[in-house]
Amino acid sequence: MKFSNPCKWFALVGVTSVLGLSGSAFAGSTVASKEVVVEEAAPEPFGISFSVGYDSQYVFRGINILGGGLGSGATEGGGLVWADINYAKYGFTIGAWYAASINESPNGLGQRGGQDGTYTELDLYLSYAYDFGPVGLSAGYTYYLFPDAAGPDDNTETHEFNVGIFSSAIPFVTPSLTFFYDFDLFEGGYLEFKLASSIPVIADKLSIDPYALVSYDFEYNSSSTDWNHFQAGITVPYKVTPNFTVSGYAAVALALDAADSVGANDYEIWGGGKLSFSF
Repeated sequence: MKFSNPCKWFALVGVTSVLGLSGSAFAGSTVASKEVVVEEAAPEPFGISFSVGYDSQYVFRGINILGGGLGSGATEGGGLVWADINYAKYGFTIGAWYAASINESPNGLGQRGGQDGTYTELDLYLSYAYDFGPVGLSAGYTYYLFPDAAGPDDNTETHEFNVGIFSSAIPFVTPSLTFFYDFDLFEGGYLEFKLASSIPVIADKLSIDPYALVSYDFEYNSSSTDWNHFQAGITVPYKVTPNFTVSGYAAVALALDAADSVGANDYEIWGGGKLSFSF
């Protein structure tokens, strides 16, 4: 399941205005000057972002959700299509993420009546982040709704909050440490340490963005506290226009003790892509 939208990063966009002024004057002659031309500033973006994407597998916190979900020992997964819309301003972000499996999910989170069916999920989230310079802090809340699935005790919704610390002061890499706690359906915690970077290939157009993370489970995926999984990946975003970006990615996840205890595969390899628009 997507019990938080794993890890999400947002930035505010600034605009500048340009003033063009030219003229000439010569002593003892008539002043001849051009009309002053003021270029209007580009309108400030609204802060709205919209993305649509495809994932070849739905691997969330070390678990292949479409392969059978928590504790089912699934060996196969399936593709997921999704859409996300959010509004970001002054460090706050509010948004919604909706996803649906392409094929029937084999008892993904326990389909109603125990039957196979399409997996669907809606996440509504709110977050705030502030960068103090050496370090930054973040906090957020996510509401999860699973319209076609039944989790433990036939519940189809849950709530989660998260807090994190990150640093943008270290050259070439951005470390972050984030703790998530589900206080409704699973009543467990999940801690994730992540290192992310961005390598420019074509200035303002193309970059290669690798990352690696390791997670620790506090009775979230499993019934104990233990190392959950290791994951690494790479994203390649290409900015077609200032408001339109095309991205592709590939990732691999290795199950550790907590994920192993609920029947996760030893490893998962998957990829996908997305189209992003900003306004």
